Amino acid sequence: MTGGHRGGSAPAERDVTDLKRKLGFALVLSTLALGVAGLFLRRWQLATAVEPNTGLLTPGQPATAALIAVCVLAAAVLGALAWALLRGEAPKGYLANLAAPNLAVGVLTLLAGALLFGAGVLGIRDYLLHLNERVVRLVLAICLVPTGVCVGLIGLLGQQRAEARGRFHGALAVPGYCACMWLVSSFQGHTANPNVMEYAFLLVGVSCVIIACYAAASFSFEKPRPILCGFFAAMGVVLMMVAAADRPRGMDLLTLLGFEGYLLAQLLCLVACRVAPPQLEKWTPPPAKKEADGKTKDAEASEEAPERQDQPRGEEDE
Repeated sequence: MTGGHRGGSAPAERDVTDLKRKLGFALVLSTLALGVAGLFLRRWQLATAVEPNTGLLTPGQPATAALIAVCVLAAAVLGALAWALLRGEAPKGYLANLAAPNLAVGVLTLLAGALLFGAGVLGIRDYLLHLNERVVRLVLAICLVPTGVCVGLIGLLGQQRAEARGRFHGALAVPGYCACMWLVSSFQGHTANPNVMEYAFLLVGVSCVIIACYAAASFSFEKPRPILCGFFAAMGVVLMMVAAADRPRGMDLLTLLGFEGYLLAQLLCLVACRVAPPQLEKWTPPPAKKEADGKTKDAEASEEAPERQDQPRGEEDE
């Protein structure tokens, strides 16, 4: 009976692994396919549903309806796939959920960090040359420089296999804060724009970046939120690709590509770790300094106590 039970459990585990592999492949492929579809539909909308003189949308155009339908479909499909793949109890620790499965994903993260760093340098240069005098964009550019460094650091440390509580929490928090500044800068630049669809995809996409970065940081505090991370990372990639159809330039283009690459790398890591859990080395933190000093003093006191007890009574009196 025991042998039959083991023989029956092996095919069941194999079936579960195959199902996870299919769901992970479907999640990544659907994200890229829906993003490309949204990009082409947005270009079609700009070519056919926008009046060239006023820049306003022409109502009743099929391109607008198709683009909205694709975004709604993306939310439904990606949400269902993320829930099906990432539901259940998630392992604790950052590397158990977001370790880089191979060198290619690590290089993608490094590239995303380089793009964000370059966007910050370019934005600072534009402000110094008076090509852009908005202070909020200067603040964003300054935030992008350490963000690029932190994203690159995440790409390097994600190759390691030594797990530790709290690992990467500082670097993981920086992209989310920078994305908040990006949201403020993007909204302020379109406050007087009556064409809502010209910036709606970007603003919603940046909001997805913020939530995805927050969910990724939760792993380092051993409070995993894999469904939240997977869904908003996938939706962020889709909406960033739609926003790229507006052909941003300079700092805006590099920022868009940098955060899109970072979200895609996060999604690939999350899917890979759920399909094939990585082999990690459990790391035990050293004792605190005060505790170590206290233990040392206790040990010394325990060693001295027998010596005092062994001394003759006459010697003690002397």
